[in-house]
Amino acid sequence: MSDFMKLDEAVEIVMELATDNVLDDSIIANDPHLSDEQARQETAIATVEDFFVNNVFEGVECEAMDSIELQDQKQQILKFSPPEENEDE
Repeated sequence: MSDFMKLDEAVEIVMELATDNVLDDSIIANDPHLSDEQARQETAIATVEDFFVNNVFEGVECEAMDSIELQDQKQQILKFSPPEENEDE
């Protein structure tokens, strides 16, 4: 058995592990202070996913990158992104 695998396969496994282990709502219900940590975890996952999609796997199909949950998180982050500056100004 090799100690290495293709990068897209490794990233897919890591992203799946990360998304599966984010604090879920049932845990937060018992401790509302954890909602900030849940949001931080989701933002971290979406940031890494966005980086890999736009910089490493651009144009490559990867199951973990196409998950609906990650796309929803990406959309949430994009809502809070600062507007791009207009070069004409």
